[in-house]
Amino acid sequence: MTTYLLSSNNETSRNNEILPRFNELLAATPPSEPTIAVTGGNPSNVGSLVRLKCTSNGTPTPIYTWLRDNLPLPALIRYQLNSDNSRLTIDPTDKDDNGKTFTCQVTNGKGSKDEDITLSIQ
Repeated sequence: MTTYLLSSNNETSRNNEILPRFNELLAATPPSEPTIAVTGGNPSNVGSLVRLKCTSNGTPTPIYTWLRDNLPLPALIRYQLNSDNSRLTIDPTDKDDNGKTFTCQVTNGKGSKDEDITLSIQ
């Protein structure tokens, strides 16, 4: 186990910055198994809107990353992410999305987990 010595030159810095961060490190937990909720249906029709919402907990808060068929999500205008990347909106769906596996990967300093969903677009 590695031990770190935290020091500060003034009391304000120690109370307001270092100790809360140190306490967060002590309380760190790995991400929970992510779950993916689908809005818009699976299967869905070509040209419709599908939303994939990924949920996970952990300390610090997990970082969300989406993959398509184990590769980085293509930079397509119809693939849109919300501000924390937990929600992927596909609008409109395309026949190219049929059979593709979308993976939500959650990561923090304590670990990484992922969940897959395969879309059926008719």
